[in-house]
Amino acid sequence: MATNKQKKAIEKIVENHGNVSKGMIEAGYSPQTAKNPKNLTKSKAWNDLMNTYLSDEEVAKKHNELLNATGVGHMVFPLDVTDEQIIKLLAEANCIVKRFMHSETQTHVWFFAADNNARKAALDMAYKLKNKYQGSSVGVAVQINFNEDKEKYG
Repeated sequence: MATNKQKKAIEKIVENHGNVSKGMIEAGYSPQTAKNPKNLTKSKAWNDLMNTYLSDEEVAKKHNELLNATGVGHMVFPLDVTDEQIIKLLAEANCIVKRFMHSETQTHVWFFAADNNARKAALDMAYKLKNKYQGSSVGVAVQINFNEDKEKYG
Protein backbone atom coordinates (compact mmCIF):
# COMPACT_ATOMS: atom_id res chain seq x y z
CA MET A 1 0.00 0.00 0.00
CA ALA A 2 1.24 3.48 -0.85
CA THR A 3 2.48 5.77 1.87
CA ASN A 4 1.21 9.32 2.32
CA LYS A 5 4.55 10.59 0.97
CA GLN A 6 4.16 8.47 -2.18
CA LYS A 7 0.60 9.73 -2.65
CA LYS A 8 1.75 13.32 -2.20
CA ALA A 9 4.56 12.72 -4.70
CA ILE A 10 1.99 11.61 -7.29
CA GLU A 11 -0.01 14.80 -6.73
CA LYS A 12 3.14 16.94 -7.05
CA ILE A 13 4.27 15.08 -10.17
CA VAL A 14 0.92 15.84 -11.80
CA GLU A 15 1.20 19.52 -10.73
CA ASN A 16 4.71 19.61 -12.24
CA HIS A 17 3.53 18.16 -15.57
CA GLY A 18 5.28 14.84 -15.10
CA ASN A 19 8.56 16.02 -13.54
CA VAL A 20 9.13 13.11 -11.16
CA SER A 21 12.26 14.41 -9.40
CA LYS A 22 10.73 17.81 -8.70
CA GLY A 23 7.51 16.19 -7.49
CA MET A 24 9.44 13.91 -5.16
CA ILE A 25 11.36 16.83 -3.61
CA GLU A 26 8.14 18.81 -3.11
CA ALA A 27 6.59 15.75 -1.46
CA GLY A 28 9.41 15.58 1.08
CA TYR A 29 11.93 13.18 -0.47
CA SER A 30 15.57 14.16 -0.15
CA PRO A 31 17.29 15.65 -3.22
CA GLN A 32 19.60 12.61 -3.22
CA THR A 33 16.65 10.20 -3.41
CA ALA A 34 14.95 12.36 -6.04
CA LYS A 35 18.06 12.11 -8.24
CA ASN A 36 17.09 8.47 -8.80
CA PRO A 37 13.31 8.62 -9.34
CA LYS A 38 13.26 4.89 -10.19
CA ASN A 39 13.31 4.30 -6.44
CA LEU A 40 9.71 5.52 -6.54
CA THR A 41 8.56 4.69 -10.06
CA LYS A 42 9.68 1.05 -9.96
CA SER A 43 7.98 0.32 -6.63
CA LYS A 44 4.84 -1.76 -6.17
CA ALA A 45 3.20 1.23 -4.47
CA TRP A 46 3.82 3.34 -7.59
CA ASN A 47 2.19 0.70 -9.78
CA ASP A 48 -0.78 0.54 -7.43
CA LEU A 49 -1.14 4.33 -7.50
CA MET A 50 -0.79 4.42 -11.29
CA ASN A 51 -3.56 1.86 -11.59
CA THR A 52 -5.70 4.07 -9.36
CA TYR A 53 -4.90 7.45 -10.93
CA LEU A 54 -4.17 6.32 -14.48
CA SER A 55 -6.25 3.29 -15.32
CA ASP A 56 -5.60 1.16 -18.37
CA GLU A 57 -8.96 2.34 -19.70
CA GLU A 58 -7.89 6.00 -19.43
CA VAL A 59 -4.58 5.28 -21.14
CA ALA A 60 -6.39 3.43 -23.92
CA LYS A 61 -8.87 6.31 -24.33
CA LYS A 62 -6.08 8.91 -24.47
CA HIS A 63 -4.07 6.67 -26.76
CA ASN A 64 -7.01 6.60 -29.16
CA GLU A 65 -7.46 10.40 -28.95
CA LEU A 66 -3.76 10.97 -29.56
CA LEU A 67 -3.79 8.74 -32.61
CA ASN A 68 -5.98 11.45 -34.14
CA ALA A 69 -4.22 14.52 -32.67
CA THR A 70 -3.74 17.28 -35.22
CA GLY A 71 -2.18 20.69 -35.51
CA VAL A 72 -2.45 23.52 -37.96
CA GLY A 73 0.20 23.68 -40.68
CA HIS A 74 0.99 26.39 -43.20
CA MET A 75 2.71 26.19 -46.58
CA VAL A 76 3.31 28.59 -49.44
CA PHE A 77 3.07 27.49 -53.08
CA PRO A 78 3.88 29.26 -56.34
CA LEU A 79 0.91 30.43 -58.38
CA ASP A 80 1.42 27.83 -61.10
CA VAL A 81 0.32 25.11 -58.65
CA THR A 82 -3.47 24.82 -58.65
CA ASP A 83 -5.65 24.53 -55.59
CA GLU A 84 -6.65 21.04 -56.72
CA GLN A 85 -2.98 19.98 -56.98
CA ILE A 86 -2.31 21.36 -53.51
CA ILE A 87 -5.32 19.54 -52.05
CA LYS A 88 -4.22 16.28 -53.68
CA LEU A 89 -0.61 16.69 -52.53
CA LEU A 90 -1.56 17.40 -48.94
CA ALA A 91 -4.16 14.60 -48.93
CA GLU A 92 -1.36 12.17 -49.83
CA ALA A 93 0.35 13.27 -46.61
CA ASN A 94 -2.91 12.78 -44.67
CA CYS A 95 -3.46 16.53 -44.34
CA ILE A 96 -6.78 18.30 -44.69
CA VAL A 97 -6.76 21.71 -46.39
CA LYS A 98 -8.74 24.29 -44.46
CA ARG A 99 -8.00 27.63 -46.13
CA PHE A 100 -6.36 29.20 -49.17
CA MET A 101 -5.18 32.77 -49.48
CA HIS A 102 -4.09 33.87 -52.96
CA SER A 103 -1.78 36.84 -53.41
CA GLU A 104 -0.20 38.26 -56.56
CA THR A 105 2.89 36.08 -56.18
CA GLN A 106 1.96 32.98 -54.19
CA THR A 107 -0.72 30.86 -52.57
CA HIS A 108 -0.81 30.41 -48.80
CA VAL A 109 -2.43 27.22 -47.56
CA TRP A 110 -3.46 26.31 -44.02
CA PHE A 111 -4.21 22.69 -43.22
CA PHE A 112 -4.71 20.21 -40.43
CA ALA A 113 -1.87 17.72 -40.08
CA ALA A 114 -1.05 14.94 -37.65
CA ASP A 115 0.78 16.20 -34.57
CA ASN A 116 3.22 13.32 -34.35
CA ASN A 117 5.45 14.90 -31.71
CA ALA A 118 2.53 15.39 -29.33
CA ARG A 119 1.30 11.86 -30.05
CA LYS A 120 4.67 10.28 -29.36
CA ALA A 121 5.45 12.32 -26.25
CA ALA A 122 2.11 11.72 -24.57
CA LEU A 123 2.07 8.01 -25.31
CA ASP A 124 5.69 7.60 -24.29
CA MET A 125 5.01 9.26 -20.94
CA ALA A 126 1.86 7.21 -20.30
CA TYR A 127 3.58 3.92 -21.05
CA LYS A 128 6.60 4.86 -18.93
CA LEU A 129 4.40 5.90 -16.01
CA LYS A 130 2.61 2.58 -16.22
CA ASN A 131 5.98 0.74 -16.49
CA LYS A 132 4.89 -0.88 -19.75
CA TYR A 133 8.39 -0.56 -21.27
CA GLN A 134 10.02 -2.54 -18.48
CA GLY A 135 11.84 -5.57 -19.78
CA SER A 136 10.61 -5.16 -23.31
CA SER A 137 11.82 -3.56 -26.47
CA VAL A 138 9.97 -2.18 -29.41
CA GLY A 139 11.38 -2.76 -32.86
CA VAL A 140 10.57 -3.47 -36.44
CA ALA A 141 12.16 -6.30 -38.35
CA VAL A 142 13.22 -5.46 -41.89
CA GLN A 143 14.26 -8.02 -44.46
CA ILE A 144 15.91 -7.00 -47.71
CA ASN A 145 16.49 -9.49 -50.47
CA PHE A 146 19.70 -8.13 -52.00
CA ASN A 147 19.58 -10.48 -54.96
CA GLU A 148 16.19 -9.14 -56.10
CA ASP A 149 16.80 -5.54 -55.06
CA LYS A 150 20.45 -5.05 -56.03
CA GLU A 151 19.54 -2.83 -58.98
CA LYS A 152 17.58 -0.52 -56.66
CA TYR A 153 20.19 -0.35 -53.90
CA GLY A 154 23.42 -0.67 -55.86
